[in-house]
Amino acid sequence: MPDESANGLFEYAQRKGYDWGTIGTIPEIPGLAVRYNGHVGVYIGNGKVVEERGFNYGCVITNLQDRKWTHWYKIPALKYVTGSSESAIKTELGSRLLKKGSVGDDVKQLQVLLNQVLNLDLATDGQYGNNTVNAVIKFQNRYKLTSDGIYGSQTHAALMSVLADRTPDTDSKTPSEPTSETYAVNASTLNVRAGNDTSYNIITTLHNGDIINPVIGLDGKPLVSKNNWYAIYILEQIGWISGKYVMMK
Repeated sequence: MPDESANGLFEYAQRKGYDWGTIGTIPEIPGLAVRYNGHVGVYIGNGKVVEERGFNYGCVITNLQDRKWTHWYKIPALKYVTGSSESAIKTELGSRLLKKGSVGDDVKQLQVLLNQVLNLDLATDGQYGNNTVNAVIKFQNRYKLTSDGIYGSQTHAALMSVLADRTPDTDSKTPSEPTSETYAVNASTLNVRAGNDTSYNIITTLHNGDIINPVIGLDGKPLVSKNNWYAIYILEQIGWISGKYVMMK
């Protein structure tokens, strides 16, 4: 292919009929180009982009959502392989954001669980297609979540909560012996929010010494976001608290 500028490469790909779209529709395919006017980067999967940001930054890995990308497209010089090699991706459900185009073992886990919870007949093929998007929207609507069809931390926490309610208690331990870790508040007051940062609405307020129960993921560990916020059960729903102000009990 010819040498092209950042804008010229996008125009060349369009002329040649390669797949492209707005950034909100980007599929989970490593090797896609992402662009805005005069700049280009390479998507490497899991919400990360490699880009050259000039002498002040150098060649860096950045978060897709933190930059002002407007479009994605397939680079004409690359061969994008699909099929069994993609479906063999092994990732734990809840360890990354899933959306249309995502592929992997965690997508298959999600499909199996949605079938159980919603009494559906989704194909459990590990491909996050339109049927899986619609199933996630159905789940989100049922449990009063943002119905965007994207499986993120809040939807994961809600699904884990539903599954916990459905699981029979077969443990022989007495009620005085807790079956999971608990948290204690280590601050005079601590706001519980509907999401995992301070931009979300406050659900309630906790106080120093309050004991709270964490949401446990499929891996058996407490659910913690990348920015160190903890998912907890509070007032018969899922809430989030900053990890700076809690300690394990």
